[in-house]
Amino acid sequence: MRTRGRRSTAQDFDSESVVRRALYLDPSYHPATPHLMISRVWHGWTTHANARAYERLLRDTILPGILGRGLAGYGGAWLYRRDLPEEVEFVTTMLFDSVDAVRAFAGPEYEVAVVPPAARALLARFDARAAHYDVLLVPDGRTQTGAAAFANRERS
Repeated sequence: MRTRGRRSTAQDFDSESVVRRALYLDPSYHPATPHLMISRVWHGWTTHANARAYERLLRDTILPGILGRGLAGYGGAWLYRRDLPEEVEFVTTMLFDSVDAVRAFAGPEYEVAVVPPAARALLARFDARAAHYDVLLVPDGRTQTGAAAFANRERS
């Protein structure tokens, strides 16, 4: 398993136990819930001229404002930036404990994007809806495995 402070190597991923856990085959692990958390993924694109201002708005206002709401079940966010030839893409990944926590953030139609007016002014385009994923594996090795994972896979 990977330890904090060092990069992953091929040896970290070639043991049978790690592979079994990653493939949801470890019958000894039975989580209390069918996932570790919910990941809300959203994309927005801006011009090169607006990219610095949009990033600053996210870092200094929007993301701290979400944290400041004290939402139960909100686990923070990741922010990604990719400079492309014609535009700059931003991706946010927000973590929540449950769909109810996502609804507390986004409202009853929780898949609709939450884009404040100041952000809309800087964006050239953006996803109208966010995508939501069950998080099954995280870097510290926690996984959703065993019977619950198979039951959830069967329903898909």
